[in-house]
Amino acid sequence: MTISAVLFDAGNILYTRPRRARVYTDFFVSRGLPDLDMKTPEFKRLKLDSHEGLISEDEYYEEVMRRGGITQQIDFDTGKKAFREAMLDFDFTDGVAEVLHTLKNDGLKLGIVTNTYNSTKEKMAWFKTIGIDTVWDSFATSCEIRAIKPSPEIYLAALEPFGGNPYEAIFVAHAQREIDGAKALGMTTVVFNRDDETVRGDYILDKFIELPVLVASLR
Repeated sequence: MTISAVLFDAGNILYTRPRRARVYTDFFVSRGLPDLDMKTPEFKRLKLDSHEGLISEDEYYEEVMRRGGITQQIDFDTGKKAFREAMLDFDFTDGVAEVLHTLKNDGLKLGIVTNTYNSTKEKMAWFKTIGIDTVWDSFATSCEIRAIKPSPEIYLAALEPFGGNPYEAIFVAHAQREIDGAKALGMTTVVFNRDDETVRGDYILDKFIELPVLVASLR
């Protein structure tokens, strides 16, 4: 097997937001409203619309609040501020900088494939804080290219800048649909921080720091 590139999902792989759900819960419950189940199909679809660039980040927050029973403008303003702050409150995965620089120094092309309403410029600013903004050879941001995983377009957009071949690429992710989308193109798939124990790929990684050893074994 020849591996020349490693592509990564961003959220829940390179970083996590363990406190964000609590912010949403507190916002609604403190106003006498029930907590929202953000995992229902309707809310998942709404989020994907924002990731696809069909609605903006602020429009997404506003619609979440509207569906949750918010009616007062002051609450909309407060909610948008709170949700934005929660989105910016994240923890980088242990060892992420070391892993990425090791892979880069080993001659691999590195890319991002992310479903998000945040721009590439914004995420690069986050990455700069720990020195991983310069390692990327490509950055496929869903809201900018108007395609979301598992559509093949977004994976191919991450390979195109360096002429990557899907059969020579690894994709690291946590969600089954996104793993399946990469596998359908011929990529080798690595599951890390999986959504639940049913998520399967070619390989399952327990610790992110172990990724360079796995990649080396596949080259």
